Amino acid sequence: MRKSIKVMLMLCISGLFAGSICSETLALDAGHAVKISTERNVWSPKIDNETIRVASDNKNTFNDEKTIRVTVSKMEKDKTVIYTYVKVKPDTEYILEFYYRVEKIEPQDSNFSIILCCNKDGGGNGSDGIIKIPIDSSKAKNEWIKISKRFKTYPETAVIQFCINFSMIIFEGNISSINIIPVQNSFTVARLGADEKINIDGILNEPIWQKADAMTPFFHNKFSDSMPPNKTAAKMAFDDKMLYVAFRCNVEKIEDTKASAKERDSKSLWQDEGVEFFIMPSADDGAHFIINSNGVFSDYKIRSTTWENASGYIQDIKWNSNAQVAAKTEGNSYCIEMTVPLSELGLNTESLKTALVNFCRNDSESNGNDTFSQLRGLFMEPMSFSVMKTEGEQLFVKRFIQSEDKNPYAVERKTKLFSELLSSGPGDFTVSSWNAYGGLKISLKQDKTLSPEDIKRIQQETIEELSKGKEYSLMYEANFRDEGGLSKLREMYEKYGICPMISIENSGVFKGAINRGAEILHPAGFGACPNGTPSVISPQYTEVAIETATKIIERYKNEPYPLIIHGKDEPENGETIKFSRTQNPKSKLIAEFDAKVKASFGFGKYGIPDVKDPKTYEDLLKMRLSWIAFARAWTDEFMKQRIAIYSAIKKIRPNLKFIFMSLNTMGSIGAEDASEYDERLGDIISCDPYASSTSSIIRGKYNHGFATKLLKDITHVPEIMTIVQAFPYRGCDPCADDMNEWVSQSLKAGAKHIQYYDPLLVVPDTYKLKKPNVYKEILKINERISKMNALNIPQTSDMAVLYSLYSYMSDGPTDANEAYTAHVLLGENLHSWFKFVSDRDVEKGKVDLKKYKLIIVPYFRFVTDKISEEILSALSSGSTVVFCDPRSFDYDIEGNSKAGTREKVFGVKRGEPINQKRMIFSSVKGEFPLYKRCQFLSQKEDNVFSINVNPASASVIARYPDNSPAAVKGKYGKGTFYYFAANPLVSDILSGGNNWSDFFRTVLAENSIDMNCRIWDFHISGK
Repeated sequence: MRKSIKVMLMLCISGLFAGSICSETLALDAGHAVKISTERNVWSPKIDNETIRVASDNKNTFNDEKTIRVTVSKMEKDKTVIYTYVKVKPDTEYILEFYYRVEKIEPQDSNFSIILCCNKDGGGNGSDGIIKIPIDSSKAKNEWIKISKRFKTYPETAVIQFCINFSMIIFEGNISSINIIPVQNSFTVARLGADEKINIDGILNEPIWQKADAMTPFFHNKFSDSMPPNKTAAKMAFDDKMLYVAFRCNVEKIEDTKASAKERDSKSLWQDEGVEFFIMPSADDGAHFIINSNGVFSDYKIRSTTWENASGYIQDIKWNSNAQVAAKTEGNSYCIEMTVPLSELGLNTESLKTALVNFCRNDSESNGNDTFSQLRGLFMEPMSFSVMKTEGEQLFVKRFIQSEDKNPYAVERKTKLFSELLSSGPGDFTVSSWNAYGGLKISLKQDKTLSPEDIKRIQQETIEELSKGKEYSLMYEANFRDEGGLSKLREMYEKYGICPMISIENSGVFKGAINRGAEILHPAGFGACPNGTPSVISPQYTEVAIETATKIIERYKNEPYPLIIHGKDEPENGETIKFSRTQNPKSKLIAEFDAKVKASFGFGKYGIPDVKDPKTYEDLLKMRLSWIAFARAWTDEFMKQRIAIYSAIKKIRPNLKFIFMSLNTMGSIGAEDASEYDERLGDIISCDPYASSTSSIIRGKYNHGFATKLLKDITHVPEIMTIVQAFPYRGCDPCADDMNEWVSQSLKAGAKHIQYYDPLLVVPDTYKLKKPNVYKEILKINERISKMNALNIPQTSDMAVLYSLYSYMSDGPTDANEAYTAHVLLGENLHSWFKFVSDRDVEKGKVDLKKYKLIIVPYFRFVTDKISEEILSALSSGSTVVFCDPRSFDYDIEGNSKAGTREKVFGVKRGEPINQKRMIFSSVKGEFPLYKRCQFLSQKEDNVFSINVNPASASVIARYPDNSPAAVKGKYGKGTFYYFAANPLVSDILSGGNNWSDFFRTVLAENSIDMNCRIWDFHISGK
């Protein structure tokens, strides 16, 4: 049962942080209401003074209960706080609920606030932190308003001082029914007995439903401390063959709910009032049900995919289960009841014990999307689903808990520098947006209150505003022909000096390729080719892309303004799906390309990894080696195509700049050899490192800077464009501070061009109309960027971070978690400057590792003889090399074991994965937790191993809690090596609460690495 505590305030007049914790503080106790009488004079000798008056009110009652009457007669700061103390549990989530009404408040637009001072055991008020909850008083004039907010106590909180603060306002009103509710996160699932049955009729009157816990509350499907206005609860039960699910959904007025879909599998069901249910045997596959309040439903089969869409999963609506569903209205609520065979879900009573589940609500009345698991914006987030657990014979649902922060992507910076980090030379930076002109038009047309004249006026105003800040837009020609065409572009260039960016590759190129006989390899279509798409590297695509590009450039041949041409956006997306022989068994292109992969890069035995063939995953080593071969072959073909396009358009307009691709860096670099990208392909490479697209919040916080620096360092393309996430995505609705932070990360990492992604109906178009503060901040940022000189970014470094392209290519789509963690730990945290160098450049002789004092190796499972030779040569010559990856020197790219190198150099033999959660250093104090390796999205891999150490070769510097060795240090020639049996570079360590920074700080100091590099303090909002 859900437990709540009713708190009747003992009200005191005092300063907010005055006083100590009273010994009579009452506990937030399981199942017992705590009533603190207003007559108990515990903390203050009197209740009233000339500023504030507090009393019990029998006249203005709420639900037949007397309330607290508060009258504040003077605007003061320190004498307008009422408070009480309540014992709570540390690091625990609660919901604060209360009702209030306002008779008088001055100034009229003022607010009062709730302040929770979290106190350590024996500590003063706020000793463990302070939580502030502003209350919007404008909605409560003479009527009762409910407030429902969630908060989480800090790790050492024992007591909260619950304060209601009326600072600097005049106030008359009442407060009632204050409840602090512990959020329950574990819920029982009922099992039917042999004689028990459930009648699927929408009436939850069977006794078995009373045995199942009501899974509640639901949360907003985004980061918010506010709770949904309408309550939702779900229950689960099962027997040997069937799974049963029930929902009860409250509404304000049942007649206002919308449920228009009438047919099963209707595509509009998700827009109706209703619920959704997900259940998955694993993170790779499962089922999804959408049910409206009338009981009409759709069912989908879910399966994981690779770079196929934003969530990493696709749904098959053609799948039909034998589910039974019923709905029933009951007052101002409705109930949904359903059952489905376990076997159709890929489950039985045993596998159900580890399934992933989530329950969701589409609340048409409040326009809300609510969820039981704490997600980040998409309902399709299996990585954040709740899990089934057992305790003895009892089955439970364990709720997944997300970060409680309002803006978990926020980065706190004590120092923000600007002017002193600029050089004397011009910056020549550019700012742009993704299709702002065309998107703005579509956005405005959605507003039926605007006339055609209004739309035209707002369009022109926006174009002028953006242009003043030197911001231009990526344009599809069709979108700006109506806005004046070439003459308008000339005008904007002459007036503001901006140049257009023209897209030359869109769905029309795919359509042209299909018309010329290109094989349709992917069933998912879009734009001009809704029935499917061919491969980007098909010969027909290359032909049409060159012809389209030259035709467009001819139109701009004699235009006076500079020209930026945008090529293919995320060309690697979906390519591995397209080259699946299982999906396309008759494809001639796949057969030919597979032969090339094997012959040129796969040693005659490793071809295309068939991602849709289950047998592919039976031999993981072969799969990884096939990924490497495929990635190199695909890159080779793509390079030839890009070189041909660039050469063709340069002949027509030599002074243009060509963005030859926008690389998908939402996780990291995909399965391709980015070291091959150079000035032959184009002038600019673009990346889109959206913070909320990554596997976790901490993995996304610094992704803009990480992706930019990675491309700047390991590619050889002259200029980098970073596309900043300026749109709501997966629960992250960027604010003005995010724009400043992500632009700053990108610029200090080497970006020359900043572009805001604002697809069609999103920002900055709607920011202009709906979030003017963010839109104005974007304009302010643009103006500063367009005028700033070049940044003084260090050009040399004594430290390298070796980015193993071979190893990361073997992952397929990769999270590059180790490299990201190194970037944040060494750069953002320790303020040292480093250079990412790729193993491929080492292999090609473009990088001499011997010039670096310190080399950090985050991930190194695949090598070649040349790479091994070079890194050991640097080590022997005196470099210090930190091998963080326990799999270092596992195999060469032909599949031969290189474990002998590991044994020879480090004096260790690696054993099997073990279950150890931390390591203990002999020379560095603190906590050193260990985590599994994150590959892509929710996929995890063993990361902690046992090792046997030859004491003649290395000394043990860290051990597991069972005293077995966890890390070693030794000499090799003139150099020093570190080898870890468990990789510390997992982004979880960046969340704090550990001392890994201290260890690496020690290593950097021993190697005289500067940890005062001020470029890390650059901020576009600094002075």
